[in-house]
Amino acid sequence: HKDDIMFGDLRLSNVVFQADGKCRLIDFDWAGKVGEKLYPIGFNRNNEDGQRHSEVVAGSPLQFAHDSFAVAALLGYFVPPARYLSDWRRIKDHLLSSDFPAALKVLK
Repeated sequence: HKDDIMFGDLRLSNVVFQADGKCRLIDFDWAGKVGEKLYPIGFNRNNEDGQRHSEVVAGSPLQFAHDSFAVAALLGYFVPPARYLSDWRRIKDHLLSSDFPAALKVLK
């Protein structure tokens, strides 16, 4: 989110895991400046997997809260909730409020 740029389409299908264990983001065509870039008209709004914020609609501007929500949803795939439930709740709360530094402190 440096320089008010966000990903816009952060979901599991746009995360690729490499053989060395690192992950990379792909598909940057929705990335853009917060409040200026608009979600594309006519995109598939299917949100059955819960990976998109409810305010992500065609023609609406990108907002940090949308990426934060998506990160929290993605963490649900990778963090075993039973073992780390208290940390997970704190991370999710920080991410949903766009407080990334606080979320990273919990992960350390």
